[in-house]
Amino acid sequence: MSLPDPMSNYILETGGSGVVSDRIVSLLLLTRDLLGEEETVHRTFISEYVDPNGSRTYESVWFFTDVYALEARNFLASDDIDCVFMKENIGYLRLVKSDFSPSVEASPQSRMSVTVNFGTPTTGSLGGVLKASGRNCNYLYEIIKSVFVPNMIRK
Repeated sequence: MSLPDPMSNYILETGGSGVVSDRIVSLLLLTRDLLGEEETVHRTFISEYVDPNGSRTYESVWFFTDVYALEARNFLASDDIDCVFMKENIGYLRLVKSDFSPSVEASPQSRMSVTVNFGTPTTGSLGGVLKASGRNCNYLYEIIKSVFVPNMIRK
């Protein structure tokens, strides 16, 4: 299996290597087997940050279908996947950003993180934190707008 062009382009544009691509392909195959063919991964996001020494640290990769959000933690070294029902099941979202404006291309100094909780206190709540630096901030902002906000609980 090879990555669809949008995912491949995303990895290249955010500085990912062949190792990153290979691991994502492996995890996509596992995800497809786990969820079945009817649940197609539409969006992928690599959570990463730049440490104080200027090195990029990859934390996790997220996969989004119409119904589920899946997080593969420490994805370069292990197969550790969480799967949560997402459709209209987001009860909380927090966005923190610096040196980033949605109307312009992110700079190398841009940073962003979003905290998201799935479910409510009465139904149980699971959460995640997605981080981005540089151009990846543009991708995270699009995930917030096109995946998270439309799936906020409306009741």
